[in-house]
Amino acid sequence: MVWFIPMVAMDVTGFELTLLIFTLLGIVACKRCMRLFARHYPLLLPLGILVGFSSQLYPYCEFRVIITSIGSLIVFLCFLARVWYSSEDRKRAVTGFLLGMFALLGVKFYGCSLDFQWGRYPSSELFNYLSTSLLVAMPLLYWLRAPQVTSPEGCYAQTNTEVEENYAQKPEEPKPKQGFLLGFLAVVAIAEFFYLTESLLMHSSTLSRWVDLPTMPHSFVVIAACALGIVLSELPVAGGRLWSFFAVASTVAIFNMPVPFNFIAGIVHILCITSAAHLLFDLAAAQQPSCLWLFGVLQALLHATGIFIVAYNFATFFPPLGKVLREHNAIFYVCVTATFCLCVMRLRATTPCAKLGGHTKAKRSVLLRLGLLFVLCGVFVPASVHRLLVWPSPPPQSGNYEPNSTISTMIWAVHFGYDNYGQNNFHDLARKIRDANVQVVGLLETDLARPFNANWDVVEWLGEELNMYTNYGPPTMKNTWGVAMLSAYPILSANHSFLPSPNGELAAFIDAQILVQGKQVRVIVAHFGNHPDVYDRQLQTEEVCRMANENRQTVKQPMLFLGYLSDSPKSESFKAFIEAGWDDSAPRYRGRWCEYIFYMNLQLKKFRRVSREHVTDTEIQVANFEMLPPVETPPVEATPVAPAEDTQQPQAEPAKEPAHEL
Repeated sequence: MVWFIPMVAMDVTGFELTLLIFTLLGIVACKRCMRLFARHYPLLLPLGILVGFSSQLYPYCEFRVIITSIGSLIVFLCFLARVWYSSEDRKRAVTGFLLGMFALLGVKFYGCSLDFQWGRYPSSELFNYLSTSLLVAMPLLYWLRAPQVTSPEGCYAQTNTEVEENYAQKPEEPKPKQGFLLGFLAVVAIAEFFYLTESLLMHSSTLSRWVDLPTMPHSFVVIAACALGIVLSELPVAGGRLWSFFAVASTVAIFNMPVPFNFIAGIVHILCITSAAHLLFDLAAAQQPSCLWLFGVLQALLHATGIFIVAYNFATFFPPLGKVLREHNAIFYVCVTATFCLCVMRLRATTPCAKLGGHTKAKRSVLLRLGLLFVLCGVFVPASVHRLLVWPSPPPQSGNYEPNSTISTMIWAVHFGYDNYGQNNFHDLARKIRDANVQVVGLLETDLARPFNANWDVVEWLGEELNMYTNYGPPTMKNTWGVAMLSAYPILSANHSFLPSPNGELAAFIDAQILVQGKQVRVIVAHFGNHPDVYDRQLQTEEVCRMANENRQTVKQPMLFLGYLSDSPKSESFKAFIEAGWDDSAPRYRGRWCEYIFYMNLQLKKFRRVSREHVTDTEIQVANFEMLPPVETPPVEATPVAPAEDTQQPQAEPAKEPAHEL
């Protein structure tokens, strides 16, 4: 949500500094504050979650960003205070974090990347009421179960027996004075751990979208890898040289190996990162928490770098930064993984084994296994049954379409899954597409498999909601904003590639073949570069026009272009399209900008522009076409055949050349 405002402005707005509120995590270094958040987390943790939930009540995104940041800060303070307070608290806190991450993975798997808080299903309202009631009841139960009294000595104590055993007059564990460097390495490792888990483990389909594979059944493999990694975190497998080698090598393989080997490398990467959770926080807790204020700075830098790798044209405050970061997602992700491994190895080499809290391993293992069993039975079994019932997808439902010889098309930019108020717009997207009653939909700005876009998957969600065939377009690791296609007709083949983009952001396109009543129709969905990149747009126009010329001169196949030209109908790019043989679906609408529908070897029946309402920032264009009937040659009348003897005609004598007079 923090990045929604800069995305709308297409520039740095200052709201990115909201992440610096996490510099207040440094108050954990104060022993009284640490004791406060560690002892009273049953009260403060639900309070922070409720503050975050309450942000949905405010209509303006700016208020929601601030309120959500405050709620997240309270949750992080409770978590980190328990990490540094005692070894038993640390094991419970880290186990709770891992189980919560695993449960969220299951909930988003059930909802096709949306959790219940976004309200996908009718039961989501009941879920919201129940979860809010539980969060409100937790503090009340805490106070009723453990009434607080003040001892005559002025020391804080509690009457509950278990809490007294854990906290009352509990000596603080001595912290070794390792200096600023090790504390800094601990904070760097924690920040990178959260970034790496956010990158691939916020949704089970993210890795599939990175490497250009179908989400089903590969999501089951990702879920199994996450569960196995959590179990391995109980064993001393992380922190060594072999573990570091596999972590870094698998990251390199994700970006360099072909399918499906890059997917296998991603599974190994997930195992390496999740298996280091308990060891990481044990090592960090052995250091002084004086550098925790850097956590917010590091998180802001990591997420901003991930954004400018793709949106490097919007690094207007320092243009050379955009040129340096341009499309270097592989280098950045490998560097983050390598730095994380080096920090863990260094901390492990300098921390005595006695400081790792091994005496609570038995209790921790029982708690973790019971929690995993509960999450598997309560979340993943219903989610798996639900997803298997709808996969593979049944034949698309026939809507109120016109006769079978017609093709209804739409082009729309979905604004990265956000409406104009910063709320999720998946339901509104489905409603508008369903109301338009179209069969082929070109969608732009659809690649959301990144941490700053919450790892949503709008293509998978719309395909399941509308019961249509889908094509995601180029994979996420290719650093595009995404193009996608929905079709009520079977997609026979699809080529994912890029139009020439030497200066600006990569222009992605899909070149697909769909089967319409036994006849193949070629559909191109493309997003050209930004308007200032004139040279890029010229090259991109030439490439698409070359495809049109080849089609016109050879196969003469029905062809559609659903795209974003980033220019007006008076531009040179538009004129080049017309000269190449494309027909404009709305020649009378000269006030358009960016979005266009061109066609070839089809007959236009109707064109209309549909109001976008508050759903996105671009209009909807819909065009209906009819397949041209096959060209029939007129029958040749048969002439009677005469008998053979009568068919011979006297041959004309060849003309004699005039004699040349000598």
